[in-house]
Amino acid sequence: DNSYRDVEDISVYVKFRAGTADVEGKKVPRYFLAWTTTPWTLPANKALAVHPKEYYVEVYLPATGEVLVFAKKLLFKLFPDGAVPHQIVRDDLQGSDLAGEQFEPLYPHAASGDNKKDFKVYSADFVTMEDGTGIVHIAPAFGEVDHQLGSREGLTIETTVDSAGKFNELVPDWQ
Repeated sequence: DNSYRDVEDISVYVKFRAGTADVEGKKVPRYFLAWTTTPWTLPANKALAVHPKEYYVEVYLPATGEVLVFAKKLLFKLFPDGAVPHQIVRDDLQGSDLAGEQFEPLYPHAASGDNKKDFKVYSADFVTMEDGTGIVHIAPAFGEVDHQLGSREGLTIETTVDSAGKFNELVPDWQ
């Protein structure tokens, strides 16, 4: 009896606010677009990871008036021809160019610390271009590569769930 079986799991795309971009002389909101298969770890987010040698694009969406940043190789997967009106603002950003940029925390509790290394983009060779956006959300308390990057960079490690897998006092709205 083989007890192995494939299961469908949820994944989410998440926008992380990263200042503004200039589109035809107008300042518009700019976001890093990340993808995760572990959305329950988002309250513990402390960083984003990009591949240092891959190229990234800034895409303006006229319908929402915002710019999204994600991997150039995934442009047509995320925005198939004609499916979503968009304008490429930049397509020459290497991941190493994005490293060090700051972004806003997703949740108010996360911003309570004073670690200046949190909420930045870091280069990481483990970021792939097969699925998602080429930008990985990093929650150092969860997952081996997240923990390694967090430890290497000195990020805050917050465990936002208890031993029963329920949100703890760090996430009081969902506790």
